[in-house]
Amino acid sequence: MTTRPRALLALGLAAALPTWAEGVERLLDLDLYTRLNPAGLQAVGGVTFRKVLVVDSRYGAPSASLQAGAALGLSPSTGQASLHAEVQPALFLRVRLQGDAFRYFGHYGALLSFPAATSPYGQATLDARKGEAAPAWGRRLLLQPTFLAKAGPVLLRNQTDRAWYRFQGRGPFFYDQEYDVLLRDGDALLANRTQALVPTAVAQGTLHAGGFFEWTGARSAHLYRRRLGLLGFWTAGAPRGSLGRPRAFLQAGWNLADPNRARRAFVAAGVGSSF
Repeated sequence: MTTRPRALLALGLAAALPTWAEGVERLLDLDLYTRLNPAGLQAVGGVTFRKVLVVDSRYGAPSASLQAGAALGLSPSTGQASLHAEVQPALFLRVRLQGDAFRYFGHYGALLSFPAATSPYGQATLDARKGEAAPAWGRRLLLQPTFLAKAGPVLLRNQTDRAWYRFQGRGPFFYDQEYDVLLRDGDALLANRTQALVPTAVAQGTLHAGGFFEWTGARSAHLYRRRLGLLGFWTAGAPRGSLGRPRAFLQAGWNLADPNRARRAFVAAGVGSSF
């Protein structure tokens, strides 16, 4: 990790972790995700502290807030510990700074090394090389701005991931399961997602459904992916017993351009709740 990303993380945590005397929301979250092409399964639990500074009277939503939290993710191949700080200076903008530590268990394809950026890493290759995975550590610093807008009934959301990575292992390229791409030690990744969603009252909650487009690029490997598809995200309108905010999502689409999965479908789904 370079000096500049470390300084960014320190400044972000200092800005978003003041001494809060009152009015702080405390949430415990648990989510379970699964996906197909590439295959994956992960459970994530965390605690979040948020202080709302200003509420927009027109939309009844926070227009300025500060947030900080910690999370622990676990999959059959990887453990992930995270700290984040998030600032919302306006209704239309949120900026998150997050630091992650990864432990690759040496099972189910993590952490796999590849000799070149042009090496194939499709599902058949990953399955065939599962036994070559070695235990290792990794680190990431993530800067994630999110822009929100509204056009009539349509909610527009654009999110960018700018991430820097460090890995242990042989290399020179490593397979990252989250973004399904090859990265070098010290590499940078840029990903962008745009969603257009329409909210509808469904099953005593709200369903946001619509389309999305996303692209991902790895700097050193010069690998780029473009995907298009449909997305649905449901959130309960009221607590259900001890579940403060049950939620579920389903995403399905098509790989328009991908070095290993072009012209193939993918599916992702998840359930979770706050407590």
